[in-house]
Amino acid sequence: MGDLLALFLPEGVVKQFFLQSVSLGISPMTLDFVVGTVTLGLRVKFNISSVLGLTVAYYFLRYFR
Repeated sequence: MGDLLALFLPEGVVKQFFLQSVSLGISPMTLDFVVGTVTLGLRVKFNISSVLGLTVAYYFLRYFR
């Protein structure tokens, strides 16, 4: 969502604020078996838009439980 919003914003501090992100996760690991190969990994990218979106979703969805 932040990357989509940044397409419409002019260059400047606000655009950099929405584009700045933190990436957390496990780097890909490859397991090579005789029969085949399996690659495992998980990476999650957080930015201010994703945090705001999760907060708004939690706020609205807590009334539907």
